[in-house]
Amino acid sequence: MKISFVISGFFAAIVSFVILYIALDHNPMETYCKYAPDGECTPVFGSLIGLCLTWFVTIFVILTPIIYAAMSFLRWLFKRQR
Repeated sequence: MKISFVISGFFAAIVSFVILYIALDHNPMETYCKYAPDGECTPVFGSLIGLCLTWFVTIFVILTPIIYAAMSFLRWLFKRQR
């Protein structure tokens, strides 16, 4: 069970950081980054943290039982072949 948590956390972190990058790159309504007149970006950390945590928890909750079931099935399959 521990390894499924680690794998799920790893993939959830990757997905959430990719979503953060996309949110900062495509920010037409200045939701995640306020622009100064000189074009400098000031991140809005409250919105970014909420976005990151939402995606992290969602992906983690979805992947953990899937990975656990896949690992249990593979463990059962390899024990049966012996």
